[in-house]
Amino acid sequence: MIIVAIEGIDGAGKTTISNLLYNDFKDKIRIKLIKEPNKNSKIGKILKEFLSERISGKFLALLYAADRTYTYEFLYGDYDVILSDRSIFSSLAYQTIDLPEEWIIAINKYVPFPNYVIYLDVSPEVSLKRIRSRELFENESTLRIVRDNYLKLLKNNKYPSKFFKINAERPLEKVYEEARTIFIEILRCEGIIR
Repeated sequence: MIIVAIEGIDGAGKTTISNLLYNDFKDKIRIKLIKEPNKNSKIGKILKEFLSERISGKFLALLYAADRTYTYEFLYGDYDVILSDRSIFSSLAYQTIDLPEEWIIAINKYVPFPNYVIYLDVSPEVSLKRIRSRELFENESTLRIVRDNYLKLLKNNKYPSKFFKINAERPLEKVYEEARTIFIEILRCEGIIR
């Protein structure tokens, strides 16, 4: 089993691309789509409520880690691919704004890193045009820092995941075509499809 995460700042198109990939491949391979926060878990529901409030970054980071741990703890089934709409890299990009990276890693100790990450890159300006509702991190200055953090994660390559970067400011059809091509390449590389 491999984990493929779709990452990017808010408004990059993660949920759209995740859903398209899942729907395209659900009858071809054994695939499970998970989303962060997990809206089906009690922790995920609590977390979603807190996203519009001003709360401690530590508290929010712990909720994300708990929700992520819960999701993987109760992931049943024999799957070829876990397709994840966000992953620990979201915490590393967002929560390291005011928390140490080592602490984020420590509280997510029991959560696997994705094998592959498809990063959807958009500017904060494009992000804000796409977002309908505003949550805690959704302002231009914060999104700029988060995007820079993602780009550093891609460049530093200090984690065990292989990254692919897509310019997600293009029309959806082009973005999905590239994401699908990368996903097929991953599946072939892993021997899941020919």
